[in-house]
Amino acid sequence: MTTNEETFDVIVVGSGGGLVGAYVAASRGLRTLVIEKTGLVGGTTAYSGAGLWFPGSAPLKRAGIDDGDLEEARTYLRDLVGDSSREDLQNAYLNAGVALIDELEQNRWFQSFVHGPVPDYYPSQPGATLHGRTIFPPSVLAAELGDNAPLIRTSIPSERFGYDEGPEINGGRALIGRALMAFLETGNGVLRLNTALESLVVEDGKVVGVDAVSAGQNIRLRATGGVILAAGGYERNGELRTKFSAVPITGEYSNGVVSNTGDALSAGITIGADTGLLDEAWFIPGLIQPDGLPVFHTGTRGGIFVNAAGERFVNETQPYDQTGHAIYNAEATTGVSHSPGTLAVRSDAVRA
Repeated sequence: MTTNEETFDVIVVGSGGGLVGAYVAASRGLRTLVIEKTGLVGGTTAYSGAGLWFPGSAPLKRAGIDDGDLEEARTYLRDLVGDSSREDLQNAYLNAGVALIDELEQNRWFQSFVHGPVPDYYPSQPGATLHGRTIFPPSVLAAELGDNAPLIRTSIPSERFGYDEGPEINGGRALIGRALMAFLETGNGVLRLNTALESLVVEDGKVVGVDAVSAGQNIRLRATGGVILAAGGYERNGELRTKFSAVPITGEYSNGVVSNTGDALSAGITIGADTGLLDEAWFIPGLIQPDGLPVFHTGTRGGIFVNAAGERFVNETQPYDQTGHAIYNAEATTGVSHSPGTLAVRSDAVRA
């Protein structure tokens, strides 16, 4: 039974990319709460390189790259996705992306994103560019974040292998650190760690808050303006992965944070929310390390991947997400294992 109740203007579930939405809300004077089920901020975003694909954005123009009226990028998306029902979403993403970066860069913590030379992943598609449209947050010194620096989730090398990250925070951790500082400095932002979503509160057909568990207590948090679900995927939920996957992968080899168990997805399904593309993911290959878990493998030079039948089945130098999909799709369509029980390709499956 819920005994404690508080009210906010906006509630954000998840402290990864959702922190950007939280900042935008709080910067408009809305009292905004971010709840995070773990004791650290950042989720899988903190593990990432934080590359953001925003055609036409100011950082690209500063780098001397002009995407004009976004028509080339629009063509690129149209041709790749091939689904006319999603064109409105594509247009919204392209149009909002430019405005989002412009707004973020008005805040001192987000100044200034920089262009990274990452070619578009499908270079033969109409509208693709070799210079790419990817931007990155600049690194930041941990000392600049003060007492908030220890709250940011460390990288996979640090968590698993004790790698010393030094005084500089970069990649996804830099994006999270900057977003957290910008959010808190609005004076309208509240962060609650170790607070897990249990369910969504629905009244008169509208989501008006969340029920959560914090410090072992059931609490109800109301939102007069809305709830943003940004709690990551379900890659660590074996039951959901079995339900939606075409191959038997249950998540133990995932590079996502262990807390990504699909809480927000399950809460949405429970109240009848629509879902889509649950059989899709940003699949990547991995190589098993001495600790028995994989690391993100961006590409193989001078080696090949073979399946259980000893057959080479993929161009190993292509972008990693395409290789991950090739592993998944080949196993789903042939029944032949293209990795030993998992999408992570073991090192003994790579032959020089």
